[in-house]
Amino acid sequence: MAEITILLVEDNQAMLDGMKDLLEISDTGYDISVLPASDGRQALALMTDHLPDLIVSDVMMPNMGGYEFLDQVRQKPEWRHIPFIFVTAKGEEEDKRQGKLSSADLYITKPFVVSQLLELIRIQLDRTQARQQTQQQLADSLKKDLLQILNHEFRTPLTYVTAYYEMLADNALQAENGRDYSEYLRGIQAGNVRLSRLVEDFIMVMELRSGEAQEKFHRQARPIEDMTLLLNTIVNERREEAASLNIQLDCDSPPNLPPIWGNRRDIQNILERILDNAIKFTAAYKKRSKETSQVTVSATAVANELHITIQDEGMGLPAYALDNIFDLFVQHNRDSLEQQGAGIGLTVARGLAELHHGRIEVESREGYGSAFTVILPVYTGDSAHFPGNDVTRRDRKQANILVVEDDPLQRVGLEDLLDTYDGRYQFHIRTSANGLEGLEQIGQTVPDLIISDIMMPQMDGYQFLQTVRENPAWQHIPFIFLTAKGEKQDEFEGFRRGVDEYIVKPYDSDDMIRFVTKQLDKHFHAQMVQAQTFNELKRSIINLITPEF
Repeated sequence: MAEITILLVEDNQAMLDGMKDLLEISDTGYDISVLPASDGRQALALMTDHLPDLIVSDVMMPNMGGYEFLDQVRQKPEWRHIPFIFVTAKGEEEDKRQGKLSSADLYITKPFVVSQLLELIRIQLDRTQARQQTQQQLADSLKKDLLQILNHEFRTPLTYVTAYYEMLADNALQAENGRDYSEYLRGIQAGNVRLSRLVEDFIMVMELRSGEAQEKFHRQARPIEDMTLLLNTIVNERREEAASLNIQLDCDSPPNLPPIWGNRRDIQNILERILDNAIKFTAAYKKRSKETSQVTVSATAVANELHITIQDEGMGLPAYALDNIFDLFVQHNRDSLEQQGAGIGLTVARGLAELHHGRIEVESREGYGSAFTVILPVYTGDSAHFPGNDVTRRDRKQANILVVEDDPLQRVGLEDLLDTYDGRYQFHIRTSANGLEGLEQIGQTVPDLIISDIMMPQMDGYQFLQTVRENPAWQHIPFIFLTAKGEKQDEFEGFRRGVDEYIVKPYDSDDMIRFVTKQLDKHFHAQMVQAQTFNELKRSIINLITPEF
């Protein structure tokens, strides 16, 4: 049973003692210890020595009231993640509105139902524990992956460098015999190049995992209007290498491909990785054949997408291998083909494609080869569909919002309202008519916030929320119910099921925007904390592998 500390702040001594006893003896699934405080000032003093897992506070208190105390807590970055629940006698509609619009997680009015209060506290603790566990698992997984790179993949190029250096050293005194040491130098160079690429790939994996790559993309993305030239340049740079391996490398694309929105270097990175694989695996598979093999790069516009296909004549892949070919360190049939790559290339390529709101599709057949198709949205000049496109809004944080509502008028109305927002976030809105469609949308692009109705056909809001919360990769997404179900029991049911905000129709437009920004603030702060953890890990390992001269 996990040990939990709750900071309880209440100026009424009888209420303070009663709630303390209630929390410590109740069966919540946690071993709870309560830190009692009579006002906000005393609570802050306690927090300097004892960091609580959850705070329950009254509003009206002497010396320092609940709202001032809440502001003080939220101002400290190391405290901002702590769930904060107001339990207060201030139950008028305006009081409740003020409490919900504050940065508190819940606003509960006295008198309260004891079982419901305990249930809501348990839900807050469960969600906090789940988030912390997921973050720890992500960090542990990343450490494991990086250690695998350091332990296994760095050994091969280091062997090149060390072995050839030792041979040079052993023969240094025999230089007068006229022996050619160029092969040794080429070996050392090959090892150094391999090491450099591994370090670059390692850094890219870190940036994709931490969200740093996304921030960089938003800063650097521009229209790329010469895709035909870019493709021809990439292909021409590899024709000589391909020819030396008895491979004919062709480029088949129309002269005026449509533009895309993105980072030119990233697009080049994606295509080079896939093309290099195509050449490498075709050469390996056809190495005993005297016939010339072929690798073809083709491109075409399909509807509002640009499709770039790289077709090879390599060994091909069985159907079961296609499910994990983009996973880190995965290489099919690696031993028999004697490939020494780290299995990072396709992971990075997919990550970069997704940054560009694109995807990579694969068709393959054993013994005949594979076709990797990079699919990217065509740039039309519409800034609403390309984050960071509007130069005047470049400093605004990009936020993807999914609206799930079966009533088309309500759906369009909310979308129009969010479109009018001109604050610190740049909203990018997608819509669905029910929970099933919403899940499909999340599968394509994970949103930063979900706003959902409850009563919907096929999959209602409760089922939708439950499915989202059960997926470890989605459980961090803030979730707002926007519904006509306005009874107090309905609201309790929503919070019991793990919703972050419960808004009853009809809603005030200004308040809706405040609720949205409140949840996005919490979401991006949590992302920032996680990114800092990843960055600390990245810096420590980079320092470890960077030589000092």
